[in-house]
Amino acid sequence: GDHIFEGRTSPGMLLSSVMLVLGAYAKKELNHSTLCMQIWALSQGLMNGITSRFSSVPLRATHTAGGQTDSGITIAQALIALRHGRAVPCMRKVMINAVCCLGLVFGGWMAGRTHKKWGVMTALIPAGALAFSATLLPKLIAPPSPMVLAPSASRAALV
Repeated sequence: GDHIFEGRTSPGMLLSSVMLVLGAYAKKELNHSTLCMQIWALSQGLMNGITSRFSSVPLRATHTAGGQTDSGITIAQALIALRHGRAVPCMRKVMINAVCCLGLVFGGWMAGRTHKKWGVMTALIPAGALAFSATLLPKLIAPPSPMVLAPSASRAALV
């Protein structure tokens, strides 16, 4: 789950993106809608399993009801804390949920615009975005690695 936040490739997310492509292939080339839906359902289940394992906050990327509820509670707690001059709770999950919801809306909008032209092959767009998130994004958002001194340098610093 934490691979992408630690700067490492997420094999599970990459597999999920490959499954999206395989589902599109099953529909387009094999004309097998049922197989397509089964592969896509498995891809979504895998994605939920991966995103439910973030160490700091479980997040179900493929559905939003629980995240919306958690975000609403956190925002209410933050408003109450601000009103009483107390520290605001961590808003990380609220922000991640907001990004996911915007992605959901944007993805639906884009699917509506592209599906008539490309049909089931439209699934290649989110598959590519997911593959990017699994492989390149971790390198872009990785936390800085701690500076490690060579053994001779650390001894010299102590003297």
